Amino acid sequence: MSSNDNYWQKQINAYLTSGLTQSQFCQKANVRVGLFKYYYRKLHLKSIKSTHKRKLNRNKIKLTPVEVEPASITTPIHPNSLCRIQLVNGTIIELHDKRLIEHYLAKSIGLC
Repeated sequence: MSSNDNYWQKQINAYLTSGLTQSQFCQKANVRVGLFKYYYRKLHLKSIKSTHKRKLNRNKIKLTPVEVEPASITTPIHPNSLCRIQLVNGTIIELHDKRLIEHYLAKSIGLC
């Protein structure tokens, strides 16, 4: 990082802890708003994007393959059922609420 970038990084850090708007900070620090915005995008936003990308790569979800087979239904399905899951042990789970389906799927994916 060049000495110019170091200077602007210090200005950005001071701005982030100041509680001021960019315009207010620039006026108080006696720096040009346009120049400040340029370095803010160049240094701070670029840093955030690369940090976010690293976190995404670290938190990749691993899915478990499943096989879907035609159902041989021996018990009646409730007319309001949106989703029916039969576990290996024979337990049948019927879900009637879309939010519950999303909740259970999210929990199941988290267990993988």
